[in-house]
Amino acid sequence: MFLCGGVISKSADAKPENLRDYLCRVRPLKLHHPIILAEGAVELYRKTHYHDLISFEEDLARIASVVLVIVESPGSFAELGAFASNDTIRKALKVIIQEEYETAESFVRYGPVERVSKAQRSDLGVYPWRMRAGKLVVRSTISHYSHIKKFFNLHLDSTPRSMSFGSLEDAKLFTSFTGLFLFALRSRREGYSHMCSLSSRPQNTMISVTNCSACSSRIGSGARHILDRIISMQNLTTIPSITNSSRES
Repeated sequence: MFLCGGVISKSADAKPENLRDYLCRVRPLKLHHPIILAEGAVELYRKTHYHDLISFEEDLARIASVVLVIVESPGSFAELGAFASNDTIRKALKVIIQEEYETAESFVRYGPVERVSKAQRSDLGVYPWRMRAGKLVVRSTISHYSHIKKFFNLHLDSTPRSMSFGSLEDAKLFTSFTGLFLFALRSRREGYSHMCSLSSRPQNTMISVTNCSACSSRIGSGARHILDRIISMQNLTTIPSITNSSRES
């Protein structure tokens, strides 16, 4: 899952800034699936040769089983608009919004939210959390916590255990990001620095990798070197497609 939304405070003792901050830092959801945070994407973006962050996030979202946007900040509004406009990403897009936005006369309501809702109503989660003076009103969230967790699990658990990419371009992207994430892990010895603590139990991942040099210009030489090592260690040869035999995205 690629999770977007409001900023997550770096202060462990700070009051929750927003819903995503509450779910990731203050009262972390205990899920069995790893989640990639948008903050991690920004940090990884700096290691690539992409010309802009939008293109990077769109490529990352294209290969995610679930893209979940909690609509609560200027950045998440922009991400919602970009992802809802992409036919490939929209199939994996899930949205959580405040109750007030479901009935508001706005472009957000009748634009990207309507597009997601019409495609599949269950992809839209509406909850009445409130904000006051730029902070989350925690008591407005507590009674809905279990329902929000259920929304996460519903979409994560429904993802297939294996997935074949229909296009060579998406296969190349998956390969590129595999190398990029492993490069980031090697660079930061403490482990899965770009995985949200929502993941309570890691699961095994089996990945068949395509050796594609076409994406090297975007992911950078360091990530490409790691990717070459994966292929070498697993004694893999170039193949035309890729299958992700994991339940994680």
